[in-house]
Amino acid sequence: MLELNNATLTLHGRQLVKELSVMALGGQLTVVTGPAGCGKTTLLRAMMGFLPLDSGYVSVDGCLLTPRSATTFRRTMAYLPQQESPADHRQLPSTADMETVFAGCTLVDGTPQASAHPDSLMPASNFNPLADLSSKTIVIADDPSPDLLPLLANAAHDGRVVVVATNNDLFLRQADRIVSLS
Repeated sequence: MLELNNATLTLHGRQLVKELSVMALGGQLTVVTGPAGCGKTTLLRAMMGFLPLDSGYVSVDGCLLTPRSATTFRRTMAYLPQQESPADHRQLPSTADMETVFAGCTLVDGTPQASAHPDSLMPASNFNPLADLSSKTIVIADDPSPDLLPLLANAAHDGRVVVVATNNDLFLRQADRIVSLS
C-alpha cells in the first residue's frame, strides 16, 4: 500500500495539492488525473520521496517515507517516466538514486554508475519499461503510452500497487481508483 495522508504540496510558491488523502492498494490501478500543469508529475515525485510535502505524509505499507528511508523504499519501486522530455528529470536529486527507481533505463553511456548530471539519465535505445517489474511491489507511471495499459493492469492484477498519472480515457476507464487534481 502506498498512502498519502493529508498531504499538502507547494512548488515554486504555487499550492498544487491541499490536504489530499489517498491509498493506492495492491491489486488496484490508481489513476491521478487533472489538467496540464496541475501537479500530477510533482505528486508522483513526492510519492517516491523526491519532494517533501508541506504537511501530511507518505507511507509504504504503514511505514513513513522520510528522507532517511526514501532510498530503501525506492528499491521496491519502478518508475516509468514521461517519454517526451528527458530534461524533466533535472528536478530529480541524483542519478545514482534513480537507478533504484527507473525501470528499463540506463545512463546514456550504458553503464549503471552515478553521474553528476541528472539530466544525463535517458531511456536506453532498447527501452523495456517493464524489464524490472517482477521484483518491484510498487509501479509508478507518468503519462505512459496506452500500449502499456495491459501490462500495467496485469501488474495491478498480480497484486502490485500501480499508480498512473494520465488524462488518457483508456486508463481512466480501467482505473479502480481515480484521484482528480484541479
